[in-house]
Amino acid sequence: MDWLTVQIVADAAEMALPASGTAAAKALDRATKAAKSYIERRRKDIDWTADDLQVGDDLLLGAALLANRYYQRRNSPLGTVGSPDLGLTQILRTDPDITALLRLNRFTFSAARSSS
Repeated sequence: MDWLTVQIVADAAEMALPASGTAAAKALDRATKAAKSYIERRRKDIDWTADDLQVGDDLLLGAALLANRYYQRRNSPLGTVGSPDLGLTQILRTDPDITALLRLNRFTFSAARSSS
């Protein structure tokens, strides 16, 4: 089941879908696939192959926001936006709202924990 689509990402960002075949459409598709893959890899508590997969609204919104963040980053590869004349702004590496929506907090440091 394709639980995260470019249409869902575009709807969450309140933007029109880029014209098919354009660089923007390809970038949005890549960003959507990357966010979907990342979440499926991190949220091992969900059976992503289930026929009756039900993704909660919070997770779906977090996934769409993450995909949109990836999509927008194509315009700021060095992590800054703005112009030298008007000022530059640093983009945060992580977004606490997205992390909370995706419920990633409890998984962040699980690999570093010792069993002793």
